[in-house]
Amino acid sequence: MAESDAPPDVHAEAASSMEGSGRSAVDGFDLVEKVASGGATVIWEALERASGQTHALKLLQPSLIKDKDQVATLKHEQKVGSSMNHPNVIHTGGFFKSKTNVYLVMELFKYPNLKAGLKNNPTELRANVQKIVEGVCQGLSHMHEKGWLHLDLKPDNLLVTPTGEVRVIDFSLCEKPAGGLAALFGGSSVIRGTRTYIAPETILKKPKTAATDVYSLGITLFELLTGRPPFAGNDPSHMLRQHLKEAVPPASFFNDNVTPEADRLLAKMLAKKPKDRHQSPTEVFAEFRSTTLFKKDPQELLAEIKRRKEEEELQGASLLDSRADAVRTQKGIKAPAKAAARQARRADVGGEAKKAAARTAQRQPQPPQAPPPGMPQGYPPGYPPPGYYPQPQFAPQPQYAPQPYAQGPPPGQFPPGAYPPPQGQPNQGQPNQVQPPQAQRPPGQPPQGQPSQGQRPPGQPGPGQPSQRPPAPAGAPQAQPAIKIVPSGPQVQVPGLTRPTDAQHASQKQHASQKNASEEEDLPLMTELPEIL
Repeated sequence: MAESDAPPDVHAEAASSMEGSGRSAVDGFDLVEKVASGGATVIWEALERASGQTHALKLLQPSLIKDKDQVATLKHEQKVGSSMNHPNVIHTGGFFKSKTNVYLVMELFKYPNLKAGLKNNPTELRANVQKIVEGVCQGLSHMHEKGWLHLDLKPDNLLVTPTGEVRVIDFSLCEKPAGGLAALFGGSSVIRGTRTYIAPETILKKPKTAATDVYSLGITLFELLTGRPPFAGNDPSHMLRQHLKEAVPPASFFNDNVTPEADRLLAKMLAKKPKDRHQSPTEVFAEFRSTTLFKKDPQELLAEIKRRKEEEELQGASLLDSRADAVRTQKGIKAPAKAAARQARRADVGGEAKKAAARTAQRQPQPPQAPPPGMPQGYPPGYPPPGYYPQPQFAPQPQYAPQPYAQGPPPGQFPPGAYPPPQGQPNQGQPNQVQPPQAQRPPGQPPQGQPSQGQRPPGQPGPGQPSQRPPAPAGAPQAQPAIKIVPSGPQVQVPGLTRPTDAQHASQKQHASQKNASEEEDLPLMTELPEIL
């Protein structure tokens, strides 16, 4: 087989010796970069010092320089390639041999082969299938015109650009078509080729014709349309039997976008007998050009894939990138959720959206609050639960007639337990008046209105008795119960109590402040209190 002209271990050792040699120059060429590596050869990008041009050098591994078969194969490839002059066939220059180097100078076409393209960009290749097949057919036709059969046509030996431009490479297995006695009695006694793409007549050691290359071209086209060859397996003998006996499965079975017309074209190219196939690549291309290969145009599929890729890139771009927003708007692509939210926040500079949301929340009715612990469910609203007592927020205040707050009661009418102002000190807020002389009292008798020793003033509780407040004089303001502010929550309505207005509340506060000031002014100093204290 052509896949393995030497044992694998020999090829591996040869490759390692080439890569480990660390060579940077070969004769008059400077090695720039390794392009590809095979079992027996390594292809380098090289710069020719004399002309300054860049070429591809196909060097034989150092360990195989003394192998006559390998040297003859490389020299045969140069002989076939140098006879070609076509844009779809790689141009081959000179062959050079020395004690340390055996190499071939070729055109540098630095693009991946079709096999790698099918793994990385199958849809893009199918979009250019028309141009690819046309280039391969034209290149093969030129080789046939020059009297050579390729006999190893496969995706690995086709270099393809992203736009579909093709170069046919590797002429190591090329042969002249069988003629004369060779065509009558049989072909070569050695089976050479790649098992996946080999023609049945090659397996049977029958004469090879242009239809042999057509079969290999059919396998390659089948793989281009579906992504896989029609026959596959790990057992080499089983794969060879498939080429000889088994019918070719339709390509539409593996790719539902392939049309029945393409299935018929491939079935003819992969016929078991050479006479049932197309007899030349030119005949193949003539039928291929009038055949619709796909139900849906691959160009449309490729455009859709690119559009989706652009959308994903734009959606994953930085949210702060204004250029991405501009491109997204220009192409009518919807902004992602995070980007839309960021744009809305940028537009709402003054926080108007937040303010409007707060006002809307205030207008919405508040949900009913849960009852306090211990309160049974369904208790009537507005009534306190068991153990809870209403706490009014405000207590009503009686209306007072206008009167001076600083004027005290008439002389002799002080309430029990109170003392008249000391003599010589006028009442605050009253004009100075002459106080009448007080009557003389016997020694030991307390002043009028004061209790004697051992007696309690009226209204004062005895020991162990609760204190009672003396009755307030007529006209004096009534003491108000303490007001406790209840925190916000459900208001408890108490019968008879109403909430005072803001004006009444302010008047009450002013009245309380003035009363406190008056009381502080009416209190006598400690130095002026009667000696009885």
